Amino acid sequence: MISTSSQLVRNGVELVGQTGRSLELIVKQVGDINSNVAALAEASREQAIGLKEVNVAVNSMNQATQQNAAMAEENTAASTDLAAQASSHRQALAQFKTRSHQTSSILRRPQISTSPHFLQRTHVSIRSAGRYRPCHSDWEEF
Repeated sequence: MISTSSQLVRNGVELVGQTGRSLELIVKQVGDINSNVAALAEASREQAIGLKEVNVAVNSMNQATQQNAAMAEENTAASTDLAAQASSHRQALAQFKTRSHQTSSILRRPQISTSPHFLQRTHVSIRSAGRYRPCHSDWEEF
């Protein structure tokens, strides 16, 4: 009976040892899980910050797009107004004749050029009396 009791105690001690090792393994795995959950929480926080930055950038681009659309509308309105003014000026200038009594070349739709020769030909000189005269040979003073 003593030997059976001793054997049962040894078996119990062995089971307690195995239980202790199992609990240590469980504690280690719970620590690993805790570390993984903390890493996921940090990654989620960083992702939320990144999404906020993307949202700010998209809102900024949206504002710029709206401003560009407003400026395009303003430019269209200004262009329409300038075209109307140009038409009005052409009609006013239609009353003037050159020496050959033909309608002035100003009344034709202008061809815009940025060549240096064109810019030199259309230079305006200022007289001391405060009046101006274009440097074209076919103009005459009034």
